[in-house]
Amino acid sequence: MTLNFDALCKKLKTEYDATILEKYPPFLKKLFIDTIKEHTTIKERNPLSQLILNLDKNPPEVDYLTGPAYIQKFENKTSGKTIYLFGEIHPDVPGCEEQLGDLSGIKHMHVIDYFKELIETTPKFIDLFIELGSSSIKDIPSLTFTEGQNLVTMKTEL
Repeated sequence: MTLNFDALCKKLKTEYDATILEKYPPFLKKLFIDTIKEHTTIKERNPLSQLILNLDKNPPEVDYLTGPAYIQKFENKTSGKTIYLFGEIHPDVPGCEEQLGDLSGIKHMHVIDYFKELIETTPKFIDLFIELGSSSIKDIPSLTFTEGQNLVTMKTEL
């Protein structure tokens, strides 16, 4: 495989998918990772740099996600994009988790924990859209609202 470094960098910047480096000789991935670690501080790293560093991390692997009432998967084989649609069709009901039964021996996580770990370890850029119902949005303690109290002007305190 001929290495066109400019084309590789352009593709990384366009797609925000560090797994592209897996198609090249291992020394190249190591070169990128070592360069980022040696020449940037954590505060200086841009998202693409972090995605490249995440190549050495393991995203969560589970057989079962608790939390959502249903999941749909949409794949585009041409672009390699996958969309997961997680849905909840009922309000929080006490005891809902207990209805799952025995999950021992099954690799499982709550969907919130899964996304938290996935975002911290994935080598690919993730678009995550969250829709919150208007009646329950005030119940979330980590959100504050600016003038107008709508999602466009809302800010999160993390």
